[in-house]
Amino acid sequence: MCFISVIVPVYNSEKTLNRCIDSILSQTFSDFELIIVDDGSSDSSGEISDYYAKIDNRVKVFHKQNGGVSSARNLGLDNVNGRWVTFCDSDDYVSPEWLGYYVRNCRNHIELVVQSYNNLDSHINGFVGRTADFIEKFYDKDIIGYVWNKLYLYSIIDKYNIRFYESFLFLEDEVFNYRYLQYIENIIFTKESGYYYEIPDFNIKYTNADNFEPHYVVFTIIDKINKLHPIIETYRFYLRILFRSMFDSFLKKDSNCKEKLLRYRFAVRNNSNVIETLPLKIRMALKLPSFIVFYILRFMALIRRNL
Repeated sequence: MCFISVIVPVYNSEKTLNRCIDSILSQTFSDFELIIVDDGSSDSSGEISDYYAKIDNRVKVFHKQNGGVSSARNLGLDNVNGRWVTFCDSDDYVSPEWLGYYVRNCRNHIELVVQSYNNLDSHINGFVGRTADFIEKFYDKDIIGYVWNKLYLYSIIDKYNIRFYESFLFLEDEVFNYRYLQYIENIIFTKESGYYYEIPDFNIKYTNADNFEPHYVVFTIIDKINKLHPIIETYRFYLRILFRSMFDSFLKKDSNCKEKLLRYRFAVRNNSNVIETLPLKIRMALKLPSFIVFYILRFMALIRRNL
């Protein structure tokens, strides 16, 4: 067993893969394994990965048919030998102190270590405390939404069988994180930054992605946490996001828009204190009969598409 397992999903990354792997293998902290999952690459990514496995016994390579980043990460999680787990994307890279920043914050009772990264607002302060307080403080700060800036206890991932939803093309990191957060209590967020994130073109990456399903999963977890430890602002934020996701299905003429409306209403029906503080259109969607709301939203979507 090692202290940390680093999982790197790889798909056609020959232009950036050497930089990524070299940066990980150059860590000042050495008690780790590097799990590379080649997700059916058609370029030389597989051969590059195998080369590193031959020259460094900390590197393990798995080859699989293409199934997406979530399936690649899940295969990595199935083969972890470390006490802690973190992730790195193959088009990103890290500083030599990246894992060291994590390790120095692995204190007693800490179940998640969160690290800053190069594109994060430098004015955000660090944090040590309970999960609910962490969520309420950072829900809208681009901190919870990624997995490559976090160090997870593998025992928790294993105990609750936490995996990535392979059907999700959008928000898969955020869903994984909230699934993990619901089972832990103590978190550290450090402003130390050892991760260099190459921002993708999200307009291309998420074109036509259905974001209702991942938002619905996140909201149900937020609702569960809120009932135990109030996180009102986070709840309101995700309730609005879930409404927009549901309304998007009307804009796109989704055949499942009626079913999504019913699921939305069901998800939030027991939270009247929060609902009364929401915008009128959301309160309307919750209080009027479903068939009336359906035709109102369809009409609103028609107007929006013609603007």
